[in-house]
Amino acid sequence: MSFKLVKHDIYTGNPPLVYQYKMTDNEAATLGEALIVSSGRLTAATGSNVPEWIAGASVAAATASTTIVPVYHVNEEQVFKTTSTGSIVATAIGN
Repeated sequence: MSFKLVKHDIYTGNPPLVYQYKMTDNEAATLGEALIVSSGRLTAATGSNVPEWIAGASVAAATASTTIVPVYHVNEEQVFKTTSTGSIVATAIGN
């Protein structure tokens, strides 16, 4: 699932800071992918953890990853746009 940053700092309007991390070896990232840091490297977020970062670029998997990935830190002042990969019950929206 991809996340697109729609609104960042709702108080000042400043652009988001871009951080840089290396990917975990043998893992790729896609633009807008939710990520976490594990053992000092980026890895894909799963349904069992809270995303900490959103990938700012797509990168290919590498055996010994040295590619720097630009990422945006997730915080409560941001608004993201995404699409659902499952069905959503109409009555659940807004509840």
